[in-house]
Amino acid sequence: LVELVLPDGEVIDIESAEGLPAPIPHYSVGGDGLVQYADTGQSQAADCIHTLKIGTGRFFRITLADSTAVWLNSESEISYPGRFGESERRVSLSGEAWFEVAPDASKPFRIDFDGGSVTVLGTKFNLSAYPNDRHIYTTLAEGSVQVSSGGGQTLLTPGHQCIIERSTGEVSVAEADASDYRAWVDGRFVFRAKPLSMIMRQLERWYGVQAQY
Repeated sequence: LVELVLPDGEVIDIESAEGLPAPIPHYSVGGDGLVQYADTGQSQAADCIHTLKIGTGRFFRITLADSTAVWLNSESEISYPGRFGESERRVSLSGEAWFEVAPDASKPFRIDFDGGSVTVLGTKFNLSAYPNDRHIYTTLAEGSVQVSSGGGQTLLTPGHQCIIERSTGEVSVAEADASDYRAWVDGRFVFRAKPLSMIMRQLERWYGVQAQY
């Protein structure tokens, strides 16, 4: 299930054989499943919010109006405006996504999530912010990002990961191989020294099962 919720509340199944209907010129679906945003000269207002929802066992890629590419993992959703404003590029995420942000020094890119936000200019990183997970993980591959939460602000450099404890707001930074956290984009699972609970949650999201252990 991959659904696009339009600003007026209309829900479109973009995995259907018919694809997106003609009255919505801003979107197209390629043969590889890519949802492509294109400014056709009929740009909507910046407060017209679209939401892309990804169901169990799916992952999807969307290219935003500024050419930023976002891969959404299973059971995730992203909300974004029909066009970005003049001062910033702002979206919100629930779940997990890999971002490749198009550089634009005049418009910082901000991702809001339950528990904080991430601000960047142009970079590649993974953000995992599932509401039912104990921790929020931001893992940086290239560039730099600033993670903001109740615990303050943390500037990340490549090869590092910011971890936010949801219940306490405690923030910590550790070394991390970003390729491990990007593996799902290529259809692979990579687990290194991870607790069984974290492994099983990922398998549950992908296969639509519940595990008892």
